[in-house]
Amino acid sequence: GKITTLLGANGAGKTTTLKAISGVLRTERGEVTKGNIEFEGELLIQGKVQGDISSSPDSKGTLVIEEKAEVEGNVNVPVIKVGGVLRGDVASTELLHITSSGSIEGPVRYNNLQLESGSSVAGSLSPEFKAKPRSAT
Repeated sequence: GKITTLLGANGAGKTTTLKAISGVLRTERGEVTKGNIEFEGELLIQGKVQGDISSSPDSKGTLVIEEKAEVEGNVNVPVIKVGGVLRGDVASTELLHITSSGSIEGPVRYNNLQLESGSSVAGSLSPEFKAKPRSAT
């Protein structure tokens, strides 16, 4: 098994973050979760998160930001689906999908990009994780 530790001062939001990650707490519109989140598997955001969100490339992590949800912070996750608003630097090593209601404000690095009609990106788009072709020798 794997043990994950979350450290911080009293009142920093450790318990709330763990409840949100585990699915025990579903953040609703108007609620704010503050603090950085590192996860494996799938993380669903339905409210507002202020903090960085990351998942290692080996974890095959998937972040879903639902319509009307907001994330303010840097995001580094293999698979990201944006249906709400994401403000910050974005890095997606596998797939970045921005739905018709989704928007990103900040620089974006990606491998595969899917943009639905109506989606928006206010920042640079860089296909930095593309496999480089091998040279013939």
